[in-house]
Amino acid sequence: MKCKCGCGQEIIQKYSWYISLYICGHNSREKSKLNDEARKIQSMKKKGRKTWNTGLTKDTDERLRKGAIRMSEVKIQYMKNHKGPWKDTLPERVMFEGLMKRKFMVIKQYFIKSVGLVDFYLPELNMVIEVDGDYWHNRKIQIIKDKKRNKRLEELGYSLFRFWQSDIYKSLDNCLNSIGD
Repeated sequence: MKCKCGCGQEIIQKYSWYISLYICGHNSREKSKLNDEARKIQSMKKKGRKTWNTGLTKDTDERLRKGAIRMSEVKIQYMKNHKGPWKDTLPERVMFEGLMKRKFMVIKQYFIKSVGLVDFYLPELNMVIEVDGDYWHNRKIQIIKDKKRNKRLEELGYSLFRFWQSDIYKSLDNCLNSIGD
């Protein structure tokens, strides 16, 4: 295959999806112009093609509906059996050690139907403890999800404590004291 710039240099094809954007080593200004042109050509080739699932939803296509149900069933079974790819985060491990030192009966990664997994469940107190990372749980989307989850847990009769990662690192004792009160 020849270089896209017209210099006549032969190019060895390494990746078929990348070759339409590839030119031999010239100065960067020429490269960017040629890459933009190649991208336009690439996108024009794709126009008019439809993907296999265009217009299909779980409601309209039986295959998608069955697949979604099967995936959720498998996920629930993994959660119920405390099996899965997840690992405890460092703040969760610190909190768990603190709870064990205080002699609380604790179940880690406890599954609650219609809520999902919670970080810790204290059956004696019917209490749920969630450990929130400072980055992820500070995002708008996650804040909304956490509020819905809090509301659902309270509707089910669980008392709930949420602790920020930074609070656990600063003063684990204050966090644990607020649970004991």
